[in-house]
Parts: sequence; structure tokens; C-alpha cells
Amino acid sequence: LLGMLVMATLVIPAPAAAQDGTDFLIEISGPQTLITEEKAKYVVNVDGGPSGDIKYEVTASSGGSVSPSSGKTSANNFTVTVTAPADTGKFIVTFIISSEDGLVKKTAQQTIEVTPPVVISAEVFNSGNVAAKDVPVEFYADGKLLNTTAVTIPANSTYTLRYNWSVENLSPGKHTVKIVIDPDDQFSQFLHFANNTKEFESAFYVGDGGWGITNIILGVVVALLAILVTYTYVSRGKKKKKKKRPKA
Repeated sequence: LLGMLVMATLVIPAPAAAQDGTDFLIEISGPQTLITEEKAKYVVNVDGGPSGDIKYEVTASSGGSVSPSSGKTSANNFTVTVTAPADTGKFIVTFIISSEDGLVKKTAQQTIEVTPPVVISAEVFNSGNVAAKDVPVEFYADGKLLNTTAVTIPANSTYTLRYNWSVENLSPGKHTVKIVIDPDDQFSQFLHFANNTKEFESAFYVGDGGWGITNIILGVVVALLAILVTYTYVSRGKKKKKKKRPKA
């Protein structure tokens, strides 16, 4: 599944030391942020340089990988697939472009941020006696459509819908997610979430959960009430019972 990715373009001119006085101009287009172990394609455009084929070598640092890692092309562009490391942080993809004779060479780098995914998931039920095939599913976050896919849900069973949302620098506060199955209502009424509808919505908070200082004040009040109740209980337990006077 493809995530919502922030695209970046890196343009690096080569130094004026090319053999025939012609510089390379390298342009890298691809996502600037990936979730852990996510795969993404990067397109590299190469202009200028000597005539003839160009050769390239691509490497990734910190547990990342690239395929293909080397090659030769007569076109002015090529595409590689980058796989992010399993750990969060930053890693660097290095592109080395050279002329066919190897006398003209230029290096360009792309820094990629690796973030943990926000997992959007919910169970959908098929209470019918027939499998529902190629059911459209839409995933939303904060009102924006992230991805559309299709699934097959076996008869009389539950199926977990899951999507890894790739997002950079998630802002503090409340965020909403939504999953919609069969948005055009092409399938039977036997498909539904736990709320018996074809839409599942949920919310989560980044930061203080939307309570802020109010949450702290409530915590202090609860603590004071607990102390007061304990004190009252202990005080009552210490009171002595009055002795009854003997009857005359």
C-alpha cells in the first residue's frame, strides 16, 4: 500500500571538471519520508555530461537497501527502488553517476527520514453465506483520502483491514481516521463494521490528549479528595465510644 508521502526534488550540478567541459545535472525525485521497511521508487534524471551511455551506482546507509544497485543506460533517466531500514531515524542514499569511459563522475545524495507508521485498522464482518470479492476500501486521515484498495472477505467471517499511514511531523492535538467499505453500496448489507455500518471512525491524540492543564488540575483535585477521605476515615476510627451509665 502506498502512503501519503512528501515528495522532494534534489538538483545537484556537477563541478566544472568534466573532460569535455560539459557538466552533469542530476535531479532525484522521490519521497522524503518513509515508514520503517517501506519500499518506494526514486526517479533520477541526468542531463548534460559527455555523449554516450551513463553508468550509475546506488548505495544506502544504516540498514537501507537499493535495487538495482548499479546499471547502465542510454536514456537520461533511470528508476531504483529504495527499502527503508527497520529502525527509525535518517539514512542516506548515494547516487554515483559516471560517463561510459568513467572519466566524468558526479555524486548526489538523498537524505530520507524513517518514521514509525500510524496503523489504521478495523475488523469488518461478512455475515452472508457468499464471499464478497474485490470490495472497495477507502482509508482516510484528517478528512483526506490516503489510499484505495480492494479486498476479498470470506463468507461468515471477519477480516482485518489495515493500512500503515506514513506521515512526517504529525502535529500535536486530535487526529481522526476513517475506513469506508463498499462506498458505492455495490455489495450486500451483510458487510459491516462492529457498529453495523460501512464506516469506521476513530480518533487519537498527539501530545497532551487535548486536555492540557485541565488534566493536571483534575489530577490534583482527585488526589486532594483521596487525602480528605482517608483523613476523615482515620479520624472517625480514633474516636472512643461513650460509656453507658449504670442504671439506678
